[in-house]
Parts: sequence; C-alpha cells; structure tokens
Amino acid sequence: MNKGPKLPPSITKISLLLLSGMMLAFLSFYLWQRTSSVVVVSSDEDRMTEVVLSAMPALLDRWQEGDRDGKFKKASWSCGNLPFSPHIAPAFLKCQPRYLECWARGEAGVPGFLSVTLGDKTYEVRLRKSFPEGHVQWVTRSDLGRADLPIAGVLIDVEVKGLGHWPMILEDTCRDTFLPERVYSYGPRPERHAQPGEMMWDSIGRKIFVDKFLVSKADVELWNKKPAPPTELALPSLELSAKEQEAYCAWRGARRMEAAIFDAATMTPADLKRPTPEYIVKPWLPWTRDRRGTFFEKALKDPNWKPTASDCSLAYVAGCDKVVAYQPHNTDNVAWSGMFHVLGGEAEMFRNPIEPQLVMRLSSRRLPANDDGHQLGRRVERALSRGFRCYREVFP
Repeated sequence: MNKGPKLPPSITKISLLLLSGMMLAFLSFYLWQRTSSVVVVSSDEDRMTEVVLSAMPALLDRWQEGDRDGKFKKASWSCGNLPFSPHIAPAFLKCQPRYLECWARGEAGVPGFLSVTLGDKTYEVRLRKSFPEGHVQWVTRSDLGRADLPIAGVLIDVEVKGLGHWPMILEDTCRDTFLPERVYSYGPRPERHAQPGEMMWDSIGRKIFVDKFLVSKADVELWNKKPAPPTELALPSLELSAKEQEAYCAWRGARRMEAAIFDAATMTPADLKRPTPEYIVKPWLPWTRDRRGTFFEKALKDPNWKPTASDCSLAYVAGCDKVVAYQPHNTDNVAWSGMFHVLGGEAEMFRNPIEPQLVMRLSSRRLPANDDGHQLGRRVERALSRGFRCYREVFP
C-alpha cells in the first residue's frame, strides 16, 4: 500500500471568487499549513497573503492549462522527465505533475516563476523545492486519510521571494467530466427491423463523473511507483489485471468504468432538452446517428480506401499507424458528454453487471474501418490487451 506524506497539524480549504471584466470565475484551492499560519520571514503577513492570492489565477492557469504557450517540441523545451514523444497531445499536459515540475525548474520554455506587482513593488513567486520528488508531490485523499481534501492533486510550496512560503494543494480538475442527469439505455443500436427488449436506466439525482481519457501509464506510475518509459507516459495502461484496475480506481476515490455508464456517456441523446424521453433512439457513432457520409461507409464501399490523418483523429483504426502517430489525448474525437476516444484506439475493459461475459469494447485500432464492430455498445469477451477508465459518484 502506498504511503503518503506525513500529515501536518491542519489543512484548510480557501475559496476565491475573482471578477475579471464580464467573466466570473470561481477558483478553489487548498492550503496545507505546517503551523496555524503561513510561513513568513517578515512581519508583513498581510502582504504575503495579498501576493499569493494575486498570483493564484496565473498559477492555476499554468496547472490546469499546461503548455498553453505551445512550447512542447520546440528547442526551448528541455524537460528531462517529460521528453518529446509523438504520443503526447496538449491535453496530456493539463493537470500533469510532470509538466508542473518541468515548469518549476524553468525547463518548459517559459520562465519558471510568476511576477506580481503591487503598488510600486514587483514580487517573484515560484515553487519551492520542498519534496523528495522536487517541486511537486502527487497526493490523494487516500494517501492523506482526510475526507475534507480534494480527491487528488499536487502538493506544492509557493514561495514569495523576500516574504516567505505557503504550502497548498492544487486539485486535479482536468481528469473527468459530469454525466448529465437523465434517462439512458444500455446496449448497442438494434439491427434494422429488430425490436429487442430495451434496458432503460437513469442517473437522475446522481452526480456521476466519468474519465475523459483512458488511464495512462503516467497515471498508474503515480499509484504503483513503477517507472514507465518516458516516451510511453501518455499511452494507455494495458498491463493491469481487472483487480489491479479496481485498486487503482479505488485509490483515486472512484470505481472502474461500467458498461452502462459508458453507453450513457457516448450515445448522444436524440433530444438533449428532454431528460426523461419515452424512448431512446440510439446512434451508431458518437458524432452522428448513422454511418452515412462517414469514412466508415467509404471504407465499406471502396476496397482501396485508406485512412487519412483526419479520419484517424476521429477513430484510430487499423492502418492509421501508417498515417499518423497514436495520440491517446487527441481531442478531435469527443463524445457528447466530454469523453474522448470511444471508438478505435486501444480496446477498453469495463465492469458489466448486466452481461458479465461482455467486458470489452469491440472497436479498437486492430479492426479495419469496414468492420461493423466500430459502433457504440458492441462488446465482446476479455482480450489480452486492455485499457480502462474510472468513474466516481459524489454523494450529498
């Protein structure tokens, strides 16, 4: 079992409400206090607080937006713990501890500090090297054993040069997306003229959040502390057994994805304004109600069809490896709920209480585009290679 850092005397949650022009942004962060107050080296504690709060929007933006400057794969990038890789897409660097560490060391192609001007004085705000890992340390509620903390995030120590430092936790707000409360249906679209019994269920009154992407090797590395090859960090984790997947999700305060929840998050409702429809018309694909006009239909009709980079960005199917590198955090293929990579790519494993033998998404990078397995809700028995996601439910 992973051991987290020793818990200090108290952890306090602070919420900020910042008004900028016509936009209202609610920012929440958590302070990790070693004493009853911030650690300062001068008597001007109020100034220390003012500087840190002024720096928070830019610091949160750096954490939540990652490489917003587009420096990855540029000559100025020198992150030894996050080297260039064709598999890394910008979304992978959001809420990414390795990126924040890279930025704090000044290796991300931009200054590793923030400047805050108050009155006629400018202060330098940076992350202090306070942990064995460097400037950041990944923590979860499970590690710290505190129910009042974020599910997961990074522990940092913000230092204001000449004033002091202020430890805090930045929450991981990039990982999952909310599943709207409404009536859903389980299983694939029925074959034409077939009218099988429909299994309906609803999430009304439930707060369910689903992973946007497959769990990556970088994610699993934070859990089991087994280093992954640096160039493979963004790739989905395929090596874990079902029991290990459950253990990983539990460590994150979640559960392994269920087949019915996956169907709900990927099958776009016919009428988004009606959360309680009398019946549900299921689509074949995440982006359209049937195959007409899609590259899947073109592949069925043309034996010489070859995928393009644009096709592969929507669903990474067989043959795409000859066109473009597989990027598990590419965001061109979003489902209606905000989940990505729901067709093609790596095969995906679920919990399935309804049909326990059908635990694997059929659509994968190993199927050619003309295979009818590329449709939502189609599942098969377990395969050797398997990715996975988690979901969590928030209770009142």
